[in-house]
Amino acid sequence: MNAPQEISGESLRLLNRANLKDIEKQVIAMGQSGLSCSEALAFAFAPLIGLDKDMAMRMVCGFAGGMGLSGETCGIVSTALLVVGFHYSSETSTAHENRRMVMMHSMEFVDRFEEENGSLVCRDLCHLEVDLRSPEGAAAIRQRGRVEQLLASGARILLNILE
Repeated sequence: MNAPQEISGESLRLLNRANLKDIEKQVIAMGQSGLSCSEALAFAFAPLIGLDKDMAMRMVCGFAGGMGLSGETCGIVSTALLVVGFHYSSETSTAHENRRMVMMHSMEFVDRFEEENGSLVCRDLCHLEVDLRSPEGAAAIRQRGRVEQLLASGARILLNILE
C-alpha cells in the first residue's frame, strides 16, 4: 500500500484559494456527523499533510472534549498544532530548524484562534458549566451550535497558516 503523498506548498496555496469553503464545510459536516472536533479537523486535513484519514482520526481521538473530556485545551487547537507540526517539519532539515518553524506557526495559530474565539479552553469556548464526562455534558457541547463556529474558525485559520 502506498503512503499518502504530502501536498507541496504551491499546490496547497492553489488548493486553499480554490477550496477554502469546501474544506470548512467538510470539517463542519464531519463534526455534525458525530465526530469530535479533533476528529473532524484531522479527517479534513490529513490528505493535505500526507496522512491516511483513519489513522489521523485515531491519533487525535483522545483530544475530544478538551483533552480526554476534561474541558481543557480545545481539541481543534491540539489537532491544528499536530497538523502544523507535520506540515512544517521535515526529515531532511535539522531538529532546530523544524522546531523553530513549527513553533512560529503554532504560536500564530494559537494567537489567532484565541483572538477570534476568546479562549483556548473547551469549556469556556462552548460556555459549558457541566461535566463533559456526563451524558448531559456530552449532549450540551452539540446543542449550543458553537461547535460549528469553532470548527469553521479553526479550519480557516489553519488553512491560512499552511499557505
